[in-house]
Amino acid sequence: MTPERRNTWLGLALLVVAAALAVVGADLAFGTISKPNLLSEIEDAMRAYQVSDPDVLVLGSSHARTFEVVNEELGKRTRGARSIVAVPLEWGKLSGYEWVLEHRLRPLLDERGPDGKPRRGNLKHFILVTEWWDSTVDEEPAWNLPSRAWTWRDFLRDVTRVGLTDYNRNYLTTRWLRLTRRSTLAQDRGHGRILNDVKRRFIPEDPRAAAHALAFQTRKWRTMTEEGANAIADPTEMAALSRILDAFQDRGVEVHIVLYPRKPDTLTDQARETTLRRFSEMIAAIGAKRGIRVHDWTTSSPIGDEDFLSDFDHITHEGNETLARWMLDGDFSTLVDEAALVDDGTLLEPRS
Repeated sequence: MTPERRNTWLGLALLVVAAALAVVGADLAFGTISKPNLLSEIEDAMRAYQVSDPDVLVLGSSHARTFEVVNEELGKRTRGARSIVAVPLEWGKLSGYEWVLEHRLRPLLDERGPDGKPRRGNLKHFILVTEWWDSTVDEEPAWNLPSRAWTWRDFLRDVTRVGLTDYNRNYLTTRWLRLTRRSTLAQDRGHGRILNDVKRRFIPEDPRAAAHALAFQTRKWRTMTEEGANAIADPTEMAALSRILDAFQDRGVEVHIVLYPRKPDTLTDQARETTLRRFSEMIAAIGAKRGIRVHDWTTSSPIGDEDFLSDFDHITHEGNETLARWMLDGDFSTLVDEAALVDDGTLLEPRS
């Protein structure tokens, strides 16, 4: 190799190294201002389920993550004698929960050891976390399934069948985001959180703009909930609900349905009397017919407007801690009572 050619390659190498260092430096710098929001996904829940034998299984949308905090509180109260695995399907619908049950959970529920006995025999309670929105149908395909629920086998099966499409490409996108989940730059792609966080750090927020944004977001949620009255209880989604409940009742597992708390200021009188009441009454009727406990916390929990994040949908960590204590003091106190721990920590038989 001639000296000139060697110098060219050396220059390119140095340029690549410099560019890489600049990106890493920018990532670290922005990371001090805007940190990635690392949330558990279905694969995390499956990994936890594979190596454990929980007493309680929770399935729902991103709201199911609340029960990760409940699990922490339950562990404290029972000295680790009782545990929960929560399975969150981001942006989930009832049909999506059924897909997760059939393709991800059922193999673990049915798995048996060399002796022919179930590998996981502790399951006593199943909790479905839902709300009115889960019973409606979108015209768009369920993008969250390849993104959040698929394994590589599901991806390859779909690509073999129809080729690489916008739909199944969601699996690859999420794989990349999971691999780079601690990178602020990678996680911010398409969201613009870094710019907003930088602005908030160095530029005081205009109170009038903040008030306008709050009012706009509130109106949006109020309208959406009111309009839900004409969309709830789609037959396809309700059929999925029935099959989910059948699956656990057939196993002799005690089933609970939780209607998740909603931000009070987003609920108008019209929404309460139409969308929310109709869905609540519908689920209550299903619960009564099946002998299932329904916990309608839509408007009856201790969670207030101040406990919700800026997305108006999810609860702060402090709010989830409040909710966890309230649950285990009230509707789910039996989860603690069943542990029946004596002073030396010996586990007694569950109370009848």
